[in-house]
Amino acid sequence: MTNHPPIAWHRLLGEVLEKLLTPVGLLVYTELSLMNRPPRADVLILRRKQAQWTTAQLERLPDGVRDTQASHILLEFKYTESLSAEALQQALAYDLFYRQTQKLTHSDVQTFLLCAKQPLAGHLKKYGYVKTSLPGVYQSQWHSWLPPVMLLSLNELSDAPHNAWVKCFASRLKEKRKAFTILQQLVTTWKLPTRLIFFLDALRAMWFPFVFGGVMKSKLIDEDLTDVGPHWKQIVLQALTIEDMLAYFPPKDVLTRFQPKDVVAQFKPADLLAQFQPKDLLAQFKPADLLAQIKPEDIEDYLTHLKQSSRAKTVNAKPKPKKKK
Repeated sequence: MTNHPPIAWHRLLGEVLEKLLTPVGLLVYTELSLMNRPPRADVLILRRKQAQWTTAQLERLPDGVRDTQASHILLEFKYTESLSAEALQQALAYDLFYRQTQKLTHSDVQTFLLCAKQPLAGHLKKYGYVKTSLPGVYQSQWHSWLPPVMLLSLNELSDAPHNAWVKCFASRLKEKRKAFTILQQLVTTWKLPTRLIFFLDALRAMWFPFVFGGVMKSKLIDEDLTDVGPHWKQIVLQALTIEDMLAYFPPKDVLTRFQPKDVVAQFKPADLLAQFQPKDLLAQFKPADLLAQIKPEDIEDYLTHLKQSSRAKTVNAKPKPKKKK
């Protein structure tokens, strides 16, 4: 039996967050070097440029992350394992090395441990985690000299739209389905990057293969996650109006995209010409070009008609002589 390399789940989450958060002014890094000559760490880093989160950023950040004031966010993601001593040690090491390398203070950095699997109650107690007012967000009660590593249990996060982006990586299929249902609604109302939509479609197809008539693959390659997915594409197209679609393209690009024969194949000339006033159409041509399409006898008849009309107007315009009493 062939042993396939493990799936880099943190990279998949990083792909989603990069495409989602970069348009709203956040910097997202995957596998960033934390020291001068270290191995790269399996950690995602979000960096805020502004002093505070913007409204657009808050709409896309999960509970816990959106509530912190730190400008540098480290996300250590565990998909196949849950809360453990090794996971916490890794998170603490990343926090320390990142702060030292970037010359940052404790208040500048907040590290989160994201667990796809729900942590056991015994492990939460063992490692000093207690619930906060937000479902799925746990605060550590470690010694004051240790940096607080927040814990996010993806299965327990609320169904708020801003949590759906990370909840689609939860371990329970029920939570995944709810998250993707919410994301479908967001896709129809937000102007999201096209590659993010296709990437989400690939993730959905991977986790729910029978919905798409496929079978779960034992090996996952990059191409599987970047192929254009028809499902989300169809959802987007159905939700867009003609005005929405045309707004994405300059008029020049729309007109030069098609050959005249392609346009004629879709519309009758009368349908196109009816959208314009005659003066607007004639203004596009030189008089000589227009006259060249008319028979000489038709031109002569029209000129005769103009002369007769002109004479009639002149006669009618002359004042009638007053009758003598």
